[in-house]
Parts: sequence; C-alpha cells; structure tokens
Amino acid sequence: MRALVFSPRAYYVHQSAGNDVNPGTVDLPWKTLAKVAATTFGPGVRIRLARGQTWNERLVASSSGCPGAPIVYEAYGPGADPVIDGAGLDADELIHSNAQSYVTFRRLETIHSAGAGQGYGIRAQGGTDITFEDIVIRDGGQHSAGTIESQNTLFRRVDAQPLQLGLGFGGATAFVSYASAGSMDSVYEDCEATTGTDDYPAFLCHGAGIRNVTIRNLVSHTEAANGIILFGDTQTRVRIEGGLCRGLCTLDGTGHVADGLELVGPAAFMRLIGSGHEVRNVTMTDQLPNRSAGWNGAITVIGDDMLVEDCTIEVDPGTIAGGAIAVEGDRLTLRRCRLDAPIIAIWAYVANPLAIALDSDHNVWDAGAFGASGVDLDVSYTFARWKALGFDVNSTAQ
Repeated sequence: MRALVFSPRAYYVHQSAGNDVNPGTVDLPWKTLAKVAATTFGPGVRIRLARGQTWNERLVASSSGCPGAPIVYEAYGPGADPVIDGAGLDADELIHSNAQSYVTFRRLETIHSAGAGQGYGIRAQGGTDITFEDIVIRDGGQHSAGTIESQNTLFRRVDAQPLQLGLGFGGATAFVSYASAGSMDSVYEDCEATTGTDDYPAFLCHGAGIRNVTIRNLVSHTEAANGIILFGDTQTRVRIEGGLCRGLCTLDGTGHVADGLELVGPAAFMRLIGSGHEVRNVTMTDQLPNRSAGWNGAITVIGDDMLVEDCTIEVDPGTIAGGAIAVEGDRLTLRRCRLDAPIIAIWAYVANPLAIALDSDHNVWDAGAFGASGVDLDVSYTFARWKALGFDVNSTAQ
C-alpha cells in the first residue's frame, strides 16, 4: 500500500547519507528511489536528489501534479548532477513518468539503460504535460529518450550521448515520438544526439496517433545514413525549426515543414516523400549525392506538391554523379534557391524533365556540364536552353 499523502513542499534524497525512516528533510533525507516511488505527493511538491550521488535503481513518478503546480524531480546541492545507473537492472527505462501527468524531471543523468528491457534512459508513457529538462543520457539502449502515447511532452536541453551499438535500425534511436492512436503532441527544444556511425537515427517519429511534433534546434552529430526520420499518417504534422544534421533527413507523410535546418557533410541529405512538404531557409554544404545508390540529389523529391524555397545547396566539387535537386514526382515549386552543383542542378527521374510540373524561378544556378537532365542523359539542357523553354525566366547563372 502507498503511504499517506505528505504536505511539505520538498523532500530530499541522499543515497550515501540518507535513511528511508527519516522524514525526508534536507538534514534527514531519504535514501532510496524506491521510497520515493512508494510515496504519494500532492501538486507542487519537489523531490530533490543530491548532486554527487548515484542510484542503482529506477526513478518512477508516483503521483500527478496539476496545471501550474507540477511535481518536480530535480537536483540539489554542489557537485555533478545525480546519476540513475541501470547497470544490472532488468528495466525498460530508468526515468519513467509512469502514466502520471504534470510531472517535471530536471538536472539528472542516466547511464547504462541499454543493459536490459527496452533500454530507455527517459520515457514518458501515458499521462499528459511531462517535461524533461537539462538531462544527460549515456549508454542508451533501444531509445535514449522517448514519448509513447503521451500528450504534451516537452524535452528541453536533453543530451543523448552515444547509444549501445548493435541493436539494428529502428531499434536504437536517440529520440522517438510514437503513438498508435489518439492525438499526441510533443516538443523537442535545444536537444543534442550522438548515435555513432551505425544506421541509427537521431530522431524517429512514427505512429498513426502522432499529430503535432516540433523539433527546435536539434543538433544531430551522427554521420550515419539516417539522421532525422519523420513518418506519420495524413494527420501528422512535424515542424523542424533550425538545428543541424549530419545524416539523412527524411520527411515522409503529408505537410511537414523544415525551416532553417543546416545539413553538413557528405552523409547529409534530405528526402521528401509523400506530398505537401515545405523546405525553407535550409543550407546544405559538402554533399556527395553519389555516395550511395539512389541518392542522386542533395534534396530528393519523391512525391507531389512540394516547396523548396530560399535554400542554399552546395554539392561537393568532387562528386561524379547526381545534382542539387532530384525529382521523381509532380508539382515542385523551387524558388529563390542557390543550386551549386558541379554536374547537374536538377535531375529528373523521368525520361523528359519537361514532363514534371515544375514551378522554378528566381534561383541562382551554378551547375557544371548542364543545368537539367532526365534519366536519359541525352535529354539535358544548358541553362540558356532551359530558360528558352520557359523555366527559370527570372533566374541567373554563375
């Protein structure tokens, strides 16, 4: 049975100096996270874990707060942030919202969550209005951090450091949002992800219940083939605002937006699948479109009604194939972009590029052998010939 609800506004936990028979004050703290999990707290209560301490047990929310008065789990005192160590534990996650609502976890660190179970460092599952803030996750497993079937989850300044490798694609991502049904929203703000060089995305969004996801200033350090992967049904809307990605960024579905993202390095590409995606103010440098089969454009468009606007695409001068934009679809709007490619500016996956309903204008072309081409390289167009056909009438070439 749970203990009675306590009224003090803060409880203190100290692994080495505490005792669970204590009242949980700063001078007489509790010892274990099991004591915390067995206690019911009222809205607005703070549970404070001593810095410089390590717990080899899970931190599980036991109670819900309310609007304006969340229950807060946070660090106190001098030294390094408290560590939740999963070594030897058979646990699906180390910090868990446990279907509670209006709960905040702040200034904590997890390590060794990859040892057993699903291996999350931190997870919100069920409930609403969960916040994870200023948290470091080391040696994560299936996912470092995730929100599953939860509403209004916020991840702010969460640093997901290298995962345990060897779990396979889809089984190891730094961040994940998933919902099978319902209507789930989540926000990722000023987070970082380092997943190594294997095929592990920094961010994965999927499930029919996902509705609105905002990814703001995410920095993905991985140079794997996958960096940010967004799936969802026709109701899912994901917005990327700023940030940096060194791997593939895939927008798959309907109506996703990437604004201000920077993609850097030979492994960084963007793939638009579905319809209605908008890519604005994106900068891409040092791309190698021929790096692997199928990536024939720094931005590859597979679908209809896409917008690419105010972007700068600089393909590595050493590339031997591919171009700045590769198109397999219809109704692409390409406006106010700089297309710097040594061979091809626009590559069309059709025999004749003129078959695509392309609205392209006010761009700056800096292409090598020719400006536009179809799959059949005999169908290619210099910039002057391209303009004569009625495309990019107000664009310029350098």
